[in-house]
Amino acid sequence: MALSGHKATLVLILSSGIPALLRASSLSDIEEYQLCLNGTSVCQILSLRMQSLTGTLPTELGTLTAVTELNLYSNRITGTVPTELGSMAAIAHLDLYRNRLTGTMPTELGNLAAMSYLYLFYNRLVGSLPSELGNLAALTYIDIGANNLTGGIPQEMGGMAALQVMDCRDNTRMCGLIGHMTGAPYLYTDNTGLGEWCSTKVLIDTAGTAGMQGAALP
Repeated sequence: MALSGHKATLVLILSSGIPALLRASSLSDIEEYQLCLNGTSVCQILSLRMQSLTGTLPTELGTLTAVTELNLYSNRITGTVPTELGSMAAIAHLDLYRNRLTGTMPTELGNLAAMSYLYLFYNRLVGSLPSELGNLAALTYIDIGANNLTGGIPQEMGGMAALQVMDCRDNTRMCGLIGHMTGAPYLYTDNTGLGEWCSTKVLIDTAGTAGMQGAALP
C-alpha cells in the first residue's frame, strides 16, 4: 500500500500494508525501504519510538528535507549522530534520547534553523557542546542530560532569545561559569560542574548569571 495524500504521519509502508516501523528489527532494515518517500507523498513525521531498534542511524535520514519531527527515542541505537542530520532543513522536533549513541554532537546540528525541541539525554555522547548550537534561533527546549559531555555552555548560546529550558544534568565533567542567557532559560545543572571553574581555568562570561543556576520549573 502506498502512502496517500500530500502529508503522511507514518513512514515505512510495506506492500502488505503493515507499517514496517513495527516490524523492523534493526535500522539496517530501514535502509531497504524508501524512507518517507513514495511517489508524490511527503512524510512530515517519522516515528520509530520504543521499537527495540538496533544498529546505527542511516545517513539517508539527511535526505528527508520535509520531515518536521523525528522520534527515535527509547531504542538501542548505537554509533554516532550522523552529520547528515544537519540537512533536515524542516526539522523542528528531534528526539534521540534513551539510546546508546556515542561520539560528539555534530556541528551540523547548528544548521537546523527550524529546530525548536532537541532531546539527546540518556546517551553516551562525549566532547563539548558545539558553538554552532547558538545558531538555533528557534530553539526553545534542549535536553542533553545524562551523557558524558565536557566543558561549558558556549558563549554563542547566550543570545538564543527563544530558549526557555536547558537541561544539562548528570554530565559530571561539564564545568565553567555560566554566562548571560538572553532567553533567561530554566537551566538545570544538577550533578555537573557548571557554575564553577574548570580545571583548565577557562572562564565563560559571567554577566547576568544571578539566579540562573538550577532554577526550577514552575
